[in-house]
Amino acid sequence: MRLAAKIVLAVVALLLILVFIVPCFLPWSGLHSRYEWMDITSGRCRNQRYVLFVKVTDRVEETRVSQLYRELVGEPGEPEWRLCNTFGPYVAVSPHHAYHSAMAGARMLLKTFEHTPFTDGAKRKALLTYLDLLQQHDSYDQADDYVDRVICHVARLDKDLVDADDLPPAEKAP
Repeated sequence: MRLAAKIVLAVVALLLILVFIVPCFLPWSGLHSRYEWMDITSGRCRNQRYVLFVKVTDRVEETRVSQLYRELVGEPGEPEWRLCNTFGPYVAVSPHHAYHSAMAGARMLLKTFEHTPFTDGAKRKALLTYLDLLQQHDSYDQADDYVDRVICHVARLDKDLVDADDLPPAEKAP
């Protein structure tokens, strides 16, 4: 075999090892990962994929949350992207990030709207409170607690339609 063919074969083998074998030992590195970000001002989602530390895709997608935001509030301001999840090949879980469950909490809030009738004003207030809590704190914890309080509070109400005045306050009582 000629030297040039051996070099090409070695480079191809090295690339295959880097793309398929090394990620087994470094699953969430930029070597070969996918990242999910959330815009905490509107609920949009950004998906990025890296291969060999090179960004190969970067898509911003509307979610049901951001669609509801546009419907009830209007056009969002400047996005504030927060990392929620990192996925590597061969690994079905993400390491825990500060905003790890932010998208799941927003979806849970939407599920609450589906199961219990809310006025548009109540939806608007709950959604804006959720996003404000994400923006005010350095994690999803307070926003997640708020969704839990909304669910529990609404379940105890004896009303056919939840109004904005029926919602619990943004912060827990001491």
